[in-house]
Amino acid sequence: MGETPKAVTPFGGLVSFAAFLEQIGFGARVAKAMPFPALTSNNAIPLAHTLTAFVFAVVTGASRFAHTPIGCEETVRCTRSSASSGFLATM
Repeated sequence: MGETPKAVTPFGGLVSFAAFLEQIGFGARVAKAMPFPALTSNNAIPLAHTLTAFVFAVVTGASRFAHTPIGCEETVRCTRSSASSGFLATM
């Protein structure tokens, strides 16, 4: 590796990360380890793809997960609010 004066996208490292995940069989392992059945709709995205997308979001710096219980910290209780269409983190 070397330095270059060219502008490089901050997401350029995702290619290497994706290749690494493929090399270790991440998708297949995740699909096998899922504790619930796969969705049966013809238009459903495989659960392993959804989790992989979440991992990519975290790797690229995503930090706002108040709308999903996956991102809630242990000290925070996530509840569904009738006033909001998403999840709200409440103390």
